[in-house]
Amino acid sequence: MCQYTRRHFLRLCCRGLLFLGLGNLIPSRLRPRAEASEVLPDGLHVPLDYLIPLPTRNLRQIIPADSSMSRTIMWQSAELQQNVRLEYRLHGSSGADWVSVSHEYITLGEQSFFVYTSHIERLKAETSYDYRMVCDDAASRWQTFRTASYGPMQAIIVCDSQCGTDYTDWKNTIHAAASRHPQADFIADIGDIVDNGESDWQWDNWYAGIEDLLPRCLFVPVMGNHECYDLDWKDCLPLGYLHQFSLPVNNSRNFLGYYYSFDYGSVHFLVLNTQFQELDALRPGLLEEQLAWMRQDIARNNRPWKIVLMHKDILSYNEYNPYTLGIGGLNDIAHDFMKSFDTLKIDLVLTGHMHTYRNRGHIYDFKPSEQGPVYVLCGLSGNARYEVPPDPEFDKVLAPQPETDNYVLLDASQEELRLRCYLPDGTLLDDMRLSKTALEASSF
Repeated sequence: MCQYTRRHFLRLCCRGLLFLGLGNLIPSRLRPRAEASEVLPDGLHVPLDYLIPLPTRNLRQIIPADSSMSRTIMWQSAELQQNVRLEYRLHGSSGADWVSVSHEYITLGEQSFFVYTSHIERLKAETSYDYRMVCDDAASRWQTFRTASYGPMQAIIVCDSQCGTDYTDWKNTIHAAASRHPQADFIADIGDIVDNGESDWQWDNWYAGIEDLLPRCLFVPVMGNHECYDLDWKDCLPLGYLHQFSLPVNNSRNFLGYYYSFDYGSVHFLVLNTQFQELDALRPGLLEEQLAWMRQDIARNNRPWKIVLMHKDILSYNEYNPYTLGIGGLNDIAHDFMKSFDTLKIDLVLTGHMHTYRNRGHIYDFKPSEQGPVYVLCGLSGNARYEVPPDPEFDKVLAPQPETDNYVLLDASQEELRLRCYLPDGTLLDDMRLSKTALEASSF
């Protein structure tokens, strides 16, 4: 049963008033809308309408492998919610199906709490659904989502939302983007989501900035280096990140949740992990495993577009010594991945980490080109601002300096990718289109 002493007292009071025929004395927010109930197959009695609101802290929708037919719903609570179920229904209908919920008890920083995960499968594409969590006589309010189509899609891409002591800039940036593009199918954060991945304060304040968006908009997380720091700012396994997000399975024994792929509309997305500097000494083999997995993953895919999301960028900008390639400022991440991106015919690579926006156009065989993947460095959405010098060989479009927050809007159809970079006030910094017909004609 749900372990809420005050709520159980309220529930008993309401039942007593109903029994005495004094239901009009029950506050409207606690009054049941109907007295119907059902018995689930396991014998658990669950009312169809509820007397008590069920708290669902940090409620979020996490990207599944195929959003046209499934959803992953997660939330947290300080106390254990037993016998909890997730109900879902066609939007606005009266009947509801239900799925089970798993939970784990975790400690993060100075907090311990329960994290709940539920997976809804066998949904219909391009269909709106309602969902809510129920526990005995308690229930959360209904939320709504729409499954993906196989046609056009739109996504808001942000990066480096980390903030030091105040997440106001993050909240303002993501809400400006969401209000300007309310039809976006998902929000992706390309790493350094928080400033310290083992800090409960950091995660709580990041969620506070986006909590009203995540129940209705899918979220795509990418691991950054700051998700791999402990409270003493030493390298650690990213347990805080892994507890936050139940991600598509990559069939890895050692790196489950570190990298993954998913489909949305006409795009196949690969979410890669670039944290070798932080993780290799703790758990080696991440790069080699990803390279082998990428080849297999792409071989199974037939979507028109292939887009990579990864945190660290391919250029060093004097952050650290570039890998010895004999060309420009290309670094070890470039050495690790770019040849594979050429071979696998990746269309677009979106990175972060440097807290500035740069569009490099096509790069092939480590050189600026008219063919090959397009590389775009996304700017920050938090408050950690730097001045980053331009790379004269690769950078074609730059954000104005000193740096300010920005976000990227990605539109994809069967024939075209369009990428636009905006300031939070709506100022357009960059507008780029890729044509599938033109790319196929380039024969790279």
